[in-house]
Amino acid sequence: MFLEELHFVEQHGFLQQDISTVINNLAVTYYQWGNIALAIDKYEKSVSIQRRQFNVNHMDLSITLGNLAWSYLESGQLDQARCLSEEVLTIRKRKLPPSHPLLAEAMGRLSVCYLAQGRLEEAIPLADALRHASTALPDGHPYLGFYLYGVAECHRQTGAFDESVEFYERAMDIFGHHLPQHSTSLAIVKRDLAMAYDGKGRTD
Repeated sequence: MFLEELHFVEQHGFLQQDISTVINNLAVTYYQWGNIALAIDKYEKSVSIQRRQFNVNHMDLSITLGNLAWSYLESGQLDQARCLSEEVLTIRKRKLPPSHPLLAEAMGRLSVCYLAQGRLEEAIPLADALRHASTALPDGHPYLGFYLYGVAECHRQTGAFDESVEFYERAMDIFGHHLPQHSTSLAIVKRDLAMAYDGKGRTD
C-alpha cells in the first residue's frame, strides 16, 4: 500500500514533505516487520529530504533522525547511531522544556548508544539527567524503559549485579509491552539481564 502511495505522489509532483511522510511510513512498517536494513534505507532517504526541507533544529527532522539512529543501533552500526543520537539530543535541548517526554527519549537512546560502546563515563551523567527528565512520565511509559535500561547497565558494568537485575527486569516489563518480540533492542536487554544473573551466580 505505501509503495503504491509513494509511486503516486512521486508521479504527480507532490511536495517533498508528502514524499518524506510516505517514506517514513514505509520505514516504520519495515521496522515493525523486523526488516531493519530496509527501514534504514527508507529513513536515510527521508532524512535526506528533510535536511533540505527543514532548518537544522526542526522537530520533525529530530524524530526521523532518532528513528534512523535506533535502527543503526539495532543493526550494530554503533558509531552512526551515536552521532545521530547526539544530534537529536542537541536539537531537542534547544526546542523542548526539560521535562518533555521527547527529551527524555533522546537522552535515553543516547545513553544506550554510549553503553553499547562501553563509554560508561558519558552514560552515567546522562542516565542521571534522564532520571530527572523522566519524573513527569507515567508508570509504564516506553521512554522510562530507556532510563531503566541505562541505570541497569551502569550498575552491571560497575559490578552492582543485584541492583542491575532489578532495573533490567523493570525495563523488560516496559519494553515487552511496547517493542516487537523480534526486536533487537528487546534481545539486547534479555542478553544483558542474563549477564547480570550470571554475575549474581544465577542461571534462571
